[in-house]
Amino acid sequence: MRGLASFHMGDRQAAEKHLFLAYDLHPTLQAKQLIGELQAAAGKQHEAIATMNDIIALSPESINVLIELGLLYVKMNSLDSAFECFSRAVIAVQKQMACRSNMSLSTPQDSFIFSPAFFSLGFAIQAKDPRTALLKYRVAAGLKLDNRDPHIWANLAYIFVSLSNFEAALVCAARAFKLDSMSEPCRRALGHVYICMGDYCRAFQILSPAMGDTRAYESQWLLGIAAAKLGELRITIACLSKAAEGGVYGACLTGLLIFLQANDLTTAAQFSVKLKEMDPDSDENLRQGKAAIKRLRKLVQEESATVEGQSGPEKGEQLAATDG
Repeated sequence: MRGLASFHMGDRQAAEKHLFLAYDLHPTLQAKQLIGELQAAAGKQHEAIATMNDIIALSPESINVLIELGLLYVKMNSLDSAFECFSRAVIAVQKQMACRSNMSLSTPQDSFIFSPAFFSLGFAIQAKDPRTALLKYRVAAGLKLDNRDPHIWANLAYIFVSLSNFEAALVCAARAFKLDSMSEPCRRALGHVYICMGDYCRAFQILSPAMGDTRAYESQWLLGIAAAKLGELRITIACLSKAAEGGVYGACLTGLLIFLQANDLTTAAQFSVKLKEMDPDSDENLRQGKAAIKRLRKLVQEESATVEGQSGPEKGEQLAATDG
């Protein structure tokens, strides 16, 4: 009890001391789980994963532990392992639900244990299989998922975008934004939907606070796209450059493509230099990036050839930027 109290009061050192002592004196899964949560809160992800796996070895259908372990794997970008954990949690839920004589939940508390399993599984698969993810979210909603969580609505918006159902996406994104208008992910989701629908003015308005946010790289990327569509190329350069500096490969590629289309070869060359320094986030973006750089080099060469007597350094810099 002292370990639990210390844990909730934020005294991790005291909590760790008491929990390990309690576990040595009387090993229980509850104490082991608290130790794992403490390790995760302290940033000791590998230790927390090992602890949670120890629990699963003893209690393979512990729903909460499977979900916590899956979330740890998500943080470590081990998505296959996360998917396995969430799938096992859903299977465990289905087994417990099947044990109900009337095939319904017996207590409100059950619904809040069962629902996150389906939501977590949907989250893990929504990028690759949005239709199946949507089904999992619907099951979660049927189990009384907290419908006032803005990030759930934002996730649903992205799923509907993947399915090209922009009206449904707008309803979900607007709901997320209404629940938490200060949340950067919720603001980003709504801006994303507006861009998909071609409403660039509203997208720009919603996303504009990202200009002053030093870490909102994804929102800056979207804001750069909206600005380009509105003809605000200076803002486009600023936003996409910030996002590229933050490591967003797609933002850098977008900058290269936009300024190629605008025939601003100097700015395109700047994005080209940065792009070649970054690790691609997908094979498709790598292919597009190589094709864009090749096109840039060809345009620079053609422009240089048509300008008689041009030996200026600007074209030489553009050619150098596209080498490789």
